[in-house]
Amino acid sequence: MEKALIIYLVFMVLVTLGISALLLKMRVRYPLRLILIILLLIASPVIFSYIILTYFAPLPEAVVPDLMGLTEQEAADSLNKLGLSYKVESRYENENAVTFQRPEAGRLVKRGRTVSLVIGKPVTISPVPTVTPEVTITPPAPAPPPPEPKPEVQEEQEKTEEAPPSTW
Repeated sequence: MEKALIIYLVFMVLVTLGISALLLKMRVRYPLRLILIILLLIASPVIFSYIILTYFAPLPEAVVPDLMGLTEQEAADSLNKLGLSYKVESRYENENAVTFQRPEAGRLVKRGRTVSLVIGKPVTISPVPTVTPEVTITPPAPAPPPPEPKPEVQEEQEKTEEAPPSTW
């Protein structure tokens, strides 16, 4: 379809060039303006058709199959039959089956769409548990009573009290 549009466009350009040559020979006033108007009138249907067919024409659609559990080769074959392509996002060594796909199974997509796959499951490493020591808080023991003054100290205090006052 696009090839036919290109052939038509080339043909119209050649016709416009022929008309332009005739206009130049006839010595028409403002021939360049006239040539541009003719070129736009002839080329506009081609440009308009190309835009409509390229961007607004309905494309064939396909339903994404359920690929979970299939090997990569089986998933690729299934997608190729429907006109879909695939890309492996992640690959893990522990398993050789599809464990994740996007878009999901059952979605309606345009043919040629890429389906992302994850092959295998990531190995999860469980965190090492932290050990917290058990702390028991015991109330402090009551403070011991203050010691009683020694009798020797009392005798010395009495002696200092009995001392005669010094005279100056």
